[in-house]
Amino acid sequence: MSDEWDFYQCQVEGKPASIMLDMGIHSQTPMAHFQDMAYLRLFLQRPAANGMTTSEEMDILNPFEDALSEVAKENGAIYVGRVTTDGIRDFVFYASDRDAFERELTSAATAFTGYRFEIGSRWDPEWTVYQNYLYPSGRLLRLMDNRRVYDALEKDGDPLTAPREVDHWAYFATSHARGDFIQNAMRKGFQVRVMLEPDSQTSEFGVTVFRRDVPSPDGLDDVTVMLFDFAEAAGGRYDGWEAPVKKVAR
Repeated sequence: MSDEWDFYQCQVEGKPASIMLDMGIHSQTPMAHFQDMAYLRLFLQRPAANGMTTSEEMDILNPFEDALSEVAKENGAIYVGRVTTDGIRDFVFYASDRDAFERELTSAATAFTGYRFEIGSRWDPEWTVYQNYLYPSGRLLRLMDNRRVYDALEKDGDPLTAPREVDHWAYFATSHARGDFIQNAMRKGFQVRVMLEPDSQTSEFGVTVFRRDVPSPDGLDDVTVMLFDFAEAAGGRYDGWEAPVKKVAR
């Protein structure tokens, strides 16, 4: 495992879901020595009305999760993430010997009295469960990045209530593709800050566009997803945003 764990909210089969995973191992997957995916499904005892965990039950589940992580570490497996939705929590692992690891998981879950559980595994040498189910899509990655920037602004004393000019970057393989992106952005009230031309460091055509917005989840998440989609439709990539800190006057 790495130290780069993160979470995001999404929908799984039309139900609210929360996924926490080890983001730091993504560049190393698939791992040749861990080709078996194993899971432990725990049925929550006191889920909230939306099927998610309550703070009361989290106090019970957190130590259990720590124990499962240790079981994986001690038995040649890797704990990669968990999914909570519809009154269940799935813990996902990759192991080198799934039969032996299933026995260890069963032992650990049995000791966790009072909870019903299921355990299963399958051969997954390409790590498709991690790559295609746990790991977030491009849009979700963008929203996760947004959350980090909001947190950084708030740590600097910004209440995230004041509109201000927000700069957004995007990059493209051709100037024509960049032009398509700019046209779509301008229709939504954006202006061009600077054009970035290919040079000795990059072959991409870049652009910085800006608009006055409130850098908060309600004020900017939909905006960044829109620009992400504009960039993707033009064959390019949206590369994030930046906004000045606006502190409350004392």
